[in-house]
Amino acid sequence: MSKISISINPPRGVTLVEVLFSAVIIGVVLSGVLFTFVQIVDISRRTDYEYVATNLAKSRIERIRGYIDVNGFDSVTDERFGEDEAHFDQNGVPDENGDFIRSTTITTGYTGSERLTKVDVNLTYEYKQSKVPYTINMSTVFVKMKEEEE
Repeated sequence: MSKISISINPPRGVTLVEVLFSAVIIGVVLSGVLFTFVQIVDISRRTDYEYVATNLAKSRIERIRGYIDVNGFDSVTDERFGEDEAHFDQNGVPDENGDFIRSTTITTGYTGSERLTKVDVNLTYEYKQSKVPYTINMSTVFVKMKEEEE
């Protein structure tokens, strides 16, 4: 009779196929994480641009509101505050090479009433040299109070 030997302990070590398969899985996971990180940074930067644009538009309206408080309702005219494509940098400083373009239109006698003045502020910016500009539009209507009419 011959003896048959059966090995209970399998050979130790990792095959090349197992190592390559593990590397591929790790690579796929890391590329997904890296892609997500890049997208988050891009969204954060675009949000910063939109925040700056919104604040530039708000500050224009607030400046006009302050001017009305000091100089009276009738002092706000399109000739004084109207602007067409004024360029600004991210700090709100006028700059011909700035990323933000603001236009302001003043409509006195809005809806036929001499007591109403409408202010429209449009702010346009291009993010990352995109072909489509982004626009922030803000409008407000100022009402002449009865005390000012007397």
